[in-house]
Amino acid sequence: MKRFGISLFCVLCFLPVVAQQNIDLLASAGKTHPVKLSEIATSIQTVQLETTDDCLLVPEQMHIYYGKESIFAFDGMDPGNYYRFTLDGKFINRIGKPGPGPEEYREGGHFMVDEAKNEFWIQDWRSFSFYVYTFEGKFKRKVPVEKGVFLNSKPALNGERIVYANCHLPNKPDVQELFGADAQTGKLQGSMKSTLFKDRDLKSLYLNPILYTYKDNVYYTNTLQNVIHRTTPTMQFIPAYQLNIGKINDEDLDDLSQPSDDANYISLRRIYEKDAFILFSYVYKGKLYWSVCSKKDWTCRNAISETGFINDLEPNEKPFVCSFYKSESEDHLIGYIPDEIGEDNPAIVIVKLKK
Repeated sequence: MKRFGISLFCVLCFLPVVAQQNIDLLASAGKTHPVKLSEIATSIQTVQLETTDDCLLVPEQMHIYYGKESIFAFDGMDPGNYYRFTLDGKFINRIGKPGPGPEEYREGGHFMVDEAKNEFWIQDWRSFSFYVYTFEGKFKRKVPVEKGVFLNSKPALNGERIVYANCHLPNKPDVQELFGADAQTGKLQGSMKSTLFKDRDLKSLYLNPILYTYKDNVYYTNTLQNVIHRTTPTMQFIPAYQLNIGKINDEDLDDLSQPSDDANYISLRRIYEKDAFILFSYVYKGKLYWSVCSKKDWTCRNAISETGFINDLEPNEKPFVCSFYKSESEDHLIGYIPDEIGEDNPAIVIVKLKK
């Protein structure tokens, strides 16, 4: 009897870990509702970023991180440049520079900010590495990734661990899809073998993997799967959310490599998870949507990206239109104001999400 009680206790403890919450995104796909900004955010503000001869920005290519003491910007142009500003938009300094030198990155991409450690991470897919600098721009170290990994998606920095995905999967035995490594040395701590090629006769796949953090855990999915997984430090997958995103598992295999714009499934772009909701950015039949999924009843309400959110945080203001790819912070959404952008000081709109 005692042994049975212990076994039952173990089962009950394990159930919450493996339980998956179903989220039916397809049920509301293409249907739009007025979504107030106050439902997901606590504040909104507009900041003009100062440009100088040492800081030239292309607004349409900017990626922004709004921090506690600084704003960080990536201009997105080849090979990419990174800048730091005060919270009111004054230019402070440049971080790193492209080039062939040992402390220079070859071609920058996504970046990460570790405010606790005063570290700025630049992702360089050409050199299979991350370059780590101080906020002041001093080079600290180079963190290598596994050879052959195509870094083209936003990674996740989780304490002393860096998690990154392989966006290009050749159809080879034992191809690895997701990696966890030591944030100091890049030493591999674990990896996840891809299951996407099982029973599929494709030469290769280009993925749009999504990594995000919530409550000190890293979550992962990609556009060819309908499950969001929580990852462990040894890179094991624990299913967290089962998504209904359409016919993704039943599509013709040839369509998986280059799905058409009007394919009957949802293509995820970004995920922001908070205590009361999960915010999804996705494309459905050629249009970009923002879907707010309430954790209270797990229903989803959509705002079309072109129309944006109702800006009830400011009186008599225009709707907030967000660019899904512009924010490198998981606590903020970023937009910009095209009709107020000048040649000198581009204006960005910063929305702080609820916790």
